[in-house]
Amino acid sequence: MFFVNNFFVANRAILHIVIIALLVLFCQEKVYSSDQWDTTDPAGSESPSNLDSLITTNNDVVDRLLADFRQGAKISYISATTLSISSGQVTCDNSARTSRKWRENTSATSVTFSSIDTSTEAASTTYYVYAVADTDVATFTIVISKSATEPSGATYYAKLGQFYNDSSSNIVNDDTLINDNDYNTHRDFGSWISKSNDTSYLASTDGFVMAYNITKYTVKAYTDGSNPPTTLRASERDQGDDADDSDGSITMPVKKGDYYKVTGADSIYWIPLE
Repeated sequence: MFFVNNFFVANRAILHIVIIALLVLFCQEKVYSSDQWDTTDPAGSESPSNLDSLITTNNDVVDRLLADFRQGAKISYISATTLSISSGQVTCDNSARTSRKWRENTSATSVTFSSIDTSTEAASTTYYVYAVADTDVATFTIVISKSATEPSGATYYAKLGQFYNDSSSNIVNDDTLINDNDYNTHRDFGSWISKSNDTSYLASTDGFVMAYNITKYTVKAYTDGSNPPTTLRASERDQGDDADDSDGSITMPVKKGDYYKVTGADSIYWIPLE
């Protein structure tokens, strides 16, 4: 009798385990590590008490997709005093990133230092370009600022890029003009830009440096993430004893965001991928 009771108890335990395993197998729901968009919610049959949660879930998903959205709104050089911001759409948010405003300009906007946020134009200074959405309209305005994080006096903004104002208070048309969030997958060569010997430059895009010598004997090209760069990537050296046989050239690729410098060259040119 004792053996029979024990057998019955043991088999009941096994039966419970089997039932639980079947429940787990056939009653599973998909579980995600973060909220996902659900096209069926909120449904008309939902309880009003669930609406806040369902709507917030879908809002969070949309926010992940569009929080840093930017299409177009590209900065380009017009003159030593003027930039142009192309047509485009951009998401502007507050400093806490808790509120977004979506804006669109359907035509290009000319920008001068009359759009600076504080003070007046300064020489030998890097400036940052922002789209601002503080007015209750569908378009954005442009503000220039020395701040790399937020323009003074603006509540809703998005940084579009930066440029350099040289020692003569002229906007420089070279690789110091940088567009943030460049989505282009098709790249073309830009225009050739003449560069100075033994000078460090920041590459705002991928590109190539070409240098040649006629009267000098050794050309060296450096590029890396430091300013000035110290990693030698290419060199050309005359092995003769006079200038008549010293002709030579080098071409060096440069990665966006790195610095580059060439020494010992008669002429140096930069050609960017845009």
